[in-house]
Amino acid sequence: MKIVLFFVASFFTTLSLTAQQIADSSFQFKPAKPAYPKNNGTFIHVDEAHNNFHTLSTRYYTFGRVLSNDGYQPKPFVRKFTDESLKECKILVVANAIDASDPWKLPTPSAFTKEEADALKRWVKNGGSLFLIADHMPCPGAAVFIGKAFEVNLYNGFAIYQKEGYETFTRASGQLKENIITNGRNSAERVDSVTIFGGHAFLPTRSFTPIIAFNDDHKVLLPEVAGEFSEKTPSIDASGLFHSVFFQEGKGRVVIAAEAAMFSAQLAGPSKAKMGMNEPAARQNPQLLLNMIHWLDGLLR
Repeated sequence: MKIVLFFVASFFTTLSLTAQQIADSSFQFKPAKPAYPKNNGTFIHVDEAHNNFHTLSTRYYTFGRVLSNDGYQPKPFVRKFTDESLKECKILVVANAIDASDPWKLPTPSAFTKEEADALKRWVKNGGSLFLIADHMPCPGAAVFIGKAFEVNLYNGFAIYQKEGYETFTRASGQLKENIITNGRNSAERVDSVTIFGGHAFLPTRSFTPIIAFNDDHKVLLPEVAGEFSEKTPSIDASGLFHSVFFQEGKGRVVIAAEAAMFSAQLAGPSKAKMGMNEPAARQNPQLLLNMIHWLDGLLR
């Protein structure tokens, strides 16, 4: 298989690239039938306490706007995870947390303590809803304690395909799966294609429902240093691994996705290329995001 890396359209590879990804504030997605009246829906807490690359005021600005247009109330969550701090949350989004030191090379330091991961597990089992989004290395490594808490192996690498640029998964290909989330509440919310821009791959060791599955056209590269690859870079076959899944844990719910850009709308690089929900090929990505949130909110049962 010819390997062509397309991480430039995903999270980041070097610190210099991060400054070239800005939110596309012109992007709008308004659902035909919002879940709630404006500013009357469930609060969506978005983690900003773990050096997160995607926050509501930066690269997830449009993430928050899509939720707001559906009636939800997104707000930053700036506290560490404890039994006490999580009491205020019904739905918590954790996107691309990394350690503040030097996460770019192995061993990747965790962005969370084991105690925080254990608190998250207890919170979910008691009825909380967690949306964990971890892009490619170092994000899976930084979230390893959370993965272990929920019995999910997060491979700390780069999931790659044999073509350049974004990749679209469809129902017709069998990689985008039919389930309560992709079907939505009605035919207008049905999702038939989803476009991604990079990320990692993971494997739950528990019961779960897949949303997007990789096949044998994919590999996971496992470099020593993020963004540095050679012919000797270790890799594993991604067939049998997953990009996104959901499952119940006790009284609560969990969605895991292996990439963040697909739920953003960004302008990348000097040319300000569209990346994320503003890319025409990703026109159904916003609906998938809302369907995931609807399931976490209990609107999809």
